[in-house]
Amino acid sequence: MLKALSSFLLPTGFLNSTSPASILVDLTNLSVIVGVVLFFMSLKTSELNLDNYIKSSHSEFQISKKPQLSRQSLDTNVRIGNMSTNEIASPAVRLGSYLLEALFTVITLGIGWLIWSFIIWGKGTTPGHQIVNLYVVSEKTGAPFTWGQMFIREILVKGLLIPLLSVVSFGIVFLVDSLMVVRDDRKTLHDRICGSIVVQR
Repeated sequence: MLKALSSFLLPTGFLNSTSPASILVDLTNLSVIVGVVLFFMSLKTSELNLDNYIKSSHSEFQISKKPQLSRQSLDTNVRIGNMSTNEIASPAVRLGSYLLEALFTVITLGIGWLIWSFIIWGKGTTPGHQIVNLYVVSEKTGAPFTWGQMFIREILVKGLLIPLLSVVSFGIVFLVDSLMVVRDDRKTLHDRICGSIVVQR
């Protein structure tokens, strides 16, 4: 049974081989499976949270079935203290988008991911975020991040600063950055550095 299951999840036989190429394919396959499972779980969770929010809300704003982040609602709701939980991206969705991001990077050798990113950063999103409808907005104004802000967040902070600090701290900074997403405000260390919030539309 275990052997049959492993052959489905790890088609190249990682359990019987130590080839780097075999390991890479297997890890990619596992990432896709986990990402898909988390994505569908997050859809169900978001739907339940939205239904509960609509029933219990006494806000003067009318919330549609699929909430839209208009400038007016952003000004009052995007601030962490007043933001409804169905607008802030859940840890499961963010993990799913992270796995998708890693998958795209591996498949395209980083080149396709970079080109795709350069095109959509102006909308305040990344390739992995775009698939699951996640957007990066400013903590202060609620406006989507500009191309320049996304470059600083994705390349300078997430791509250079966090890894550098992680090496110096023997991985502690990376662990803290990752675990902070389960906090009530869902803000990771790189979100705090950049003044960003990840929301789901």
